Amino acid sequence: MADVVFPHSLLTLLLGLSLQGPSPSLGYNVDPSPAFLFSLNHSKQFGYQVLQLGKGSEARIIVGAPGEQNSTGKVYQCHLKTKDCKDIPLEENSPVPHLGMTLASNMQGNKMIACGPGIEQHCDKNLYVSGICYLFDTKLHNPKNITTGYQKCLKGKVDLVFLFDGSGSMKPSDFKTIKDFMIDVMSALQNSSVHFAAVQFSNDPQLEFDFNDYIRDPNPERLLANVKHAQLLTNTFAAVKFVANEVFIPERGMRKEANKVIVIITDGDATDVDKGHIEAVKKKNIFRLIIGIGIHLHTAESQKNLKLIASKPTDQFFKILASFEQLKDSFNDLQSKIFAIEGTSDSSSFHLELSSSGFSADISQDRVILGAVGADNWAGGILEQQNDFDGERFITTPSVRKEMEGAYL
Repeated sequence: MADVVFPHSLLTLLLGLSLQGPSPSLGYNVDPSPAFLFSLNHSKQFGYQVLQLGKGSEARIIVGAPGEQNSTGKVYQCHLKTKDCKDIPLEENSPVPHLGMTLASNMQGNKMIACGPGIEQHCDKNLYVSGICYLFDTKLHNPKNITTGYQKCLKGKVDLVFLFDGSGSMKPSDFKTIKDFMIDVMSALQNSSVHFAAVQFSNDPQLEFDFNDYIRDPNPERLLANVKHAQLLTNTFAAVKFVANEVFIPERGMRKEANKVIVIITDGDATDVDKGHIEAVKKKNIFRLIIGIGIHLHTAESQKNLKLIASKPTDQFFKILASFEQLKDSFNDLQSKIFAIEGTSDSSSFHLELSSSGFSADISQDRVILGAVGADNWAGGILEQQNDFDGERFITTPSVRKEMEGAYL
């Protein structure tokens, strides 16, 4: 049996203060008789977290009861008048073992969030751990499901096309940086189930090598040795359609059972427009990951077209870098999304895969902040979601260093 006790007076503080003479004396009394006693026989963790929601006649006590082992965690509402406790129904039938481990309400007492930070997902030989939260109003009806820190598992084989910018706005040294980046990624994943192709785009897309070429000779330096910088426009939409229709085909070595991924690397906005090009990509279920670089993409307007191309949620598939020098530092982030799908990834590539998001929480009128203690190799960080809950923003220290790993921030 688990009990939750609420005293009439948690503590009475007596302060004796004299202007002259001995030092002030402090004393306290504790009222031993509880005002309310809520009890539940079938949950040992009942009372792990407690808070009050609502005011006046609508006031009730919310009690978290995380599950043990494989049992489902629950959140209960306890009424002050009747002293009855009932579990709050949720639409989803899937078990959330640690639900109720985290409870938080806003200062107004009219919103509450309940989280379970231990949602497990098997990805080949790896185990991802994210979280799930439910946002409630005072009536506790129709809670909003917030899946936080979730990382999609790209199981099995992956066919990946690098679609890289060759426009005239790019300096030769920056173009070389992109080539070096592609070589680094392919070298790291050479013994994995990931196959590569590469297309340069400018006025027209130029196939540099396809999946068949990679299968015959998976040496990235030789495959990219004869690439010439086109130095013309940036017709991004036409290039995306070209990849979907002319590269992701069996004749080019595409594997039917493989997940399809396009990694677009560009330094500017598209000079063409979408004429059904993105729809062609979506029909083939192709993941689109965008890496935008440089001063030409520093405004929301300049990023607008690229965000149309990126897969959803946009915050996970769209990344802006201030300079080409930062491209090298993006390797781990990219690898964590397309890492050796056969399940041979090591801990150095973990970003949000083990986030345990929802381990802690704070809520205001217009946003939710969730602790993600397992992020970045357990260095930790926080996830911020705004009112529309259309994507989340990961916040951590400006530079996560090796010695910070395991800090559980």
